[in-house]
Amino acid sequence: MARKLHMVEQPNFLVSLSFQLWEIEGVSLLGRPGLLHSVAGLLTTLINVYTAQSGNWSVTARITAIVTGICTGVTLGLFLVYSAWLLDGVKRDHELQVNAERRSQSVKH
Repeated sequence: MARKLHMVEQPNFLVSLSFQLWEIEGVSLLGRPGLLHSVAGLLTTLINVYTAQSGNWSVTARITAIVTGICTGVTLGLFLVYSAWLLDGVKRDHELQVNAERRSQSVKH
């Protein structure tokens, strides 16, 4: 019984860690349901295997973990590309426009 309680406590640490990562570099993960759902599915699979199935990985559990792991990896990769590359271009364009407007307003006054 103590072993099962210990295993259940570990996912709680992961869940609390995920709450700290809701926002990465100003981009909220709340607007990324694909990433959140795939991480939740992967965590649910791991919790199920190590609590309900006593750590025994059935064929179904392996397939579920592989599929949700791939989904998590793909959506995480897309999120990183979006936040690191695409969003930087938008931020840069916005900064240029704001600076141009400030310069034109300072010349008028």
